[in-house]
Amino acid sequence: MHRHLLDVNTNLRSVVERTPDKVAAISRSRSLTYSQLDRRIDKVANALLASGLREGDAAAVFARNRIEWIELLFGCARAGVTCVPVNARFAQAEVDYVLQHSQPRLLVCEDELLDGLMAGGSPLDPSCIVVLGDRPGGLRAYEDWLAPASEKRVEVPSGIDTCWFLGYTSGTTGRPKAVIKTQHRLAVSALYAASAFGLRASDTSLIVMPLFHANGIFFQLVQLSVGGTIYVMEQFDAEEALRVIDQHRISFASLVPTMYSLIMDLPVAVSERYDRSSFRSLLSSSAPLAMATKYRMREFFPGAAMHEFYGATETGLVTHLAPADQMRKEASVGQAFPGVEVRLRRADGSESAVGEVGEIHARGVAFAYEGYYKDPELTARSFDADGWFSAGDLATRDDEGFFHLVDRKNDLIISGGENIYPTEVEGVLLGHPAIAEVAVVGEPDEKWGDRVCAVVRLHEGESLSAEQLRAWCRDRIASYKIPRKLLVWNEIPRNPTGKVLRRVIRERLRA
Repeated sequence: MHRHLLDVNTNLRSVVERTPDKVAAISRSRSLTYSQLDRRIDKVANALLASGLREGDAAAVFARNRIEWIELLFGCARAGVTCVPVNARFAQAEVDYVLQHSQPRLLVCEDELLDGLMAGGSPLDPSCIVVLGDRPGGLRAYEDWLAPASEKRVEVPSGIDTCWFLGYTSGTTGRPKAVIKTQHRLAVSALYAASAFGLRASDTSLIVMPLFHANGIFFQLVQLSVGGTIYVMEQFDAEEALRVIDQHRISFASLVPTMYSLIMDLPVAVSERYDRSSFRSLLSSSAPLAMATKYRMREFFPGAAMHEFYGATETGLVTHLAPADQMRKEASVGQAFPGVEVRLRRADGSESAVGEVGEIHARGVAFAYEGYYKDPELTARSFDADGWFSAGDLATRDDEGFFHLVDRKNDLIISGGENIYPTEVEGVLLGHPAIAEVAVVGEPDEKWGDRVCAVVRLHEGESLSAEQLRAWCRDRIASYKIPRKLLVWNEIPRNPTGKVLRRVIRERLRA
């Protein structure tokens, strides 16, 4: 196999050579030029190798957004080590599952997350844990781990199937799936994306989407690949986002509709303190923008071009709604993204006609054809012999090739940009002694996209409040998965075979 293909460090190295003194990454507390970032990435790669990791081994990162994420992501890539981003919002049981499943030989953990990790009985030996922050708790501090490492250039040649990171995404069976995301495919996709969204070296991108998610990882790669600057925001706060936009002249951001709404909902007296005229491009994903939101965005961010995309962890970008089509193609997710083919199919596999509902199938140059880690059966079911993948979403296509989502065949709930599978939440709720039956659905919410709603039938003589239910969930699942609404019904709608009729539940909620 040819081992010198384009990988995630290729373009970064070129930028370092061209503009070594340009600022590459900024956070609230520090900044790094391209040459400084490059040296620290090499130190991370050497530190990984000095810790005994070798090509194909895994290193996990359990942290909220911070500038060290960039060093660790690229450092893992240079050492040929698979990075395992762990969702910082996961409950301890979910963290334990990811660590047991991925079997990392090293874990880099943020100090503020360390107590929960250790209290739950970390599956890793303490000698394999490195701590980010000022409170290492008797374990190795990140800077101490990095200090003795060489700055000697390290670059393990990558092949087309060399894994960069495992993207854990919610699973229909209640367990997260680990999507194998490879260096070469992401490096190619980043160049396509930079072209489609018009990103260039003069841009500064706001990175506020979590860097333990594929979206955050991908868009920092896109901006750095073309020599621009990224601002890594620790966590989303609407006013803080405006302050950063003003102070650092942010010109591009990839956010979810909820975040745009929260920014625009700030009191006028607050938002008018900050200049937001630097924005050139705004990107939205996770759910189509409502037309009312688009009109507000045009007024709030005058002169900024709006983009939307539809995709999944397994695929990356599938469709793109360009600025010129935003106001004339209401509720559309756009046309096929460059390098991607999209087809709508009937249940028998034949192609749907224009205007007819069909299941979305797509294939593309950046799709995760390596599949799911440790799950060849799911991989075989998800990708057919010709490379077509389906997430189970239903859509229509118009005569110009624009796609409109109709429903989520797999009942996925997207709340504030987070994917939530009802079966996972239902499994937790059924453990409550008062609950006999449960069905979880997404209820449309203007700000969050969806909100999680639980419909339950209680055991005879039992009672249950929404607060009691939330308390039950608090230590068992991530906070964003906890139902925001509880309805107690005498009967859960089911079909003759016993399958829960979520569509009927959603219709009743809308009535």
